[in-house]
Amino acid sequence: MTDVTTTPPTTTRQPKRCKTNGQAPVLQEELVGIHRGLFDCQVDLHTGTVVPQTTWTPVFFVLRNGSFGVPYKHLAWRDRLQNATAEVPSMFKRCNLNMRLRIKWPGYKLFYYEFRIYDKKLGQDVPITMSRLVERVARGIHRLYFEAVPDPHEFDERWKLGEDGIQLDDITIVGLLHISKGAWLPILQLTRHVVPRCEIEIDRKKGLIYMCP
Repeated sequence: MTDVTTTPPTTTRQPKRCKTNGQAPVLQEELVGIHRGLFDCQVDLHTGTVVPQTTWTPVFFVLRNGSFGVPYKHLAWRDRLQNATAEVPSMFKRCNLNMRLRIKWPGYKLFYYEFRIYDKKLGQDVPITMSRLVERVARGIHRLYFEAVPDPHEFDERWKLGEDGIQLDDITIVGLLHISKGAWLPILQLTRHVVPRCEIEIDRKKGLIYMCP
């Protein structure tokens, strides 16, 4: 698992075979909850050389007690991060002044939330701390909760947001996954199960796998 304190950019090399026995090589199922199928792969090195490209490893929010994630209802716990007062890693500083969250909540239309990755101090732009990063991601989750638009073609009652569905206090912010320049996908986990533990659904068109957490 990648700690937020050690998340430099990496360049892909000839990789070893990724595990395909249910243990994702990048994100573990218990952290991602669902949609982990996107991170499983199997590379056949006999076919040819893998083209090297710059990639970013996921950033996880790790508390000092070793647990992963900051619950929305305990947002003050962001000050308990292992590196709460450290500046965000260099990968975030390449987002210019802003970074964008991209959230595709099941059954809702794609939602974006943009925020500054720098604060003003003495008239200069200074990178925010990890604690502040969690706070701003939480603002995006708050906006999603109140502004997300249901997709009538994909709506799933189990993933409904609101008082009679999933509430803000059910959400834990586990980390961030880089998807394109300046754009990040928040890794979120619920404090309860909405998909039965025995259920497995595969949507090949979208490349998503719903699995038991």
